[in-house]
Amino acid sequence: MSVDEHRYCDHCGAQITQDSNFCDACGHPLLESEESQATEPAIDRKEAHARSGSFMRQRIAWALIFGLLLIPIVLFIIWKDVGELSKDVWLSLGFFIVFTTILGVATLRKGGSTWKGQLVKVIERENGVQFIFNTDKGKKSLFGNASLMEYYSVGDQVIKVKGYDFPEKLNRDGKNQLCMVCGKVYPIGEKRCRACRYPSMDPQNFI
Repeated sequence: MSVDEHRYCDHCGAQITQDSNFCDACGHPLLESEESQATEPAIDRKEAHARSGSFMRQRIAWALIFGLLLIPIVLFIIWKDVGELSKDVWLSLGFFIVFTTILGVATLRKGGSTWKGQLVKVIERENGVQFIFNTDKGKKSLFGNASLMEYYSVGDQVIKVKGYDFPEKLNRDGKNQLCMVCGKVYPIGEKRCRACRYPSMDPQNFI
């Protein structure tokens, strides 16, 4: 059996044997899962745009919640280290808030725009791979793992959608697709990413 013929659990993504009715990893019923996936309607243009906007709002909300939760924790750590609520404690906390806010805004801005472009260069780094794109909004870089080198090729036309981190190829090979949320590659016929379970997105819906 070739790699492409392997079956995978729709619930947890684990590889399963061809004649199994239940996943060995999580116990999920496979026949029910495959039937529901086969009948799951494709996402149209309107829903695709609504999902990307909703995902971006969720990112902003979680960033705010995470930041607000961190403030009292950092204050407690600094206070315990100094021993009293002195001016230095409040200055250190203020520096932390400013620094994390700048970092959070920069991160959200990176994911908060839609652009189209072409992959022009791939550079292997010690900590991963850098993909460089010429886009309608200037030069953009993406850092990913080595597995993306098997998916992207220099010259690929791509689109990066607002809210998501990974640009998808406008012309896919008919076999695989990329999850715009987590950057995992999985078969094009599947309606959800095997890793994060986010619905598959057709890049043509964002042109």
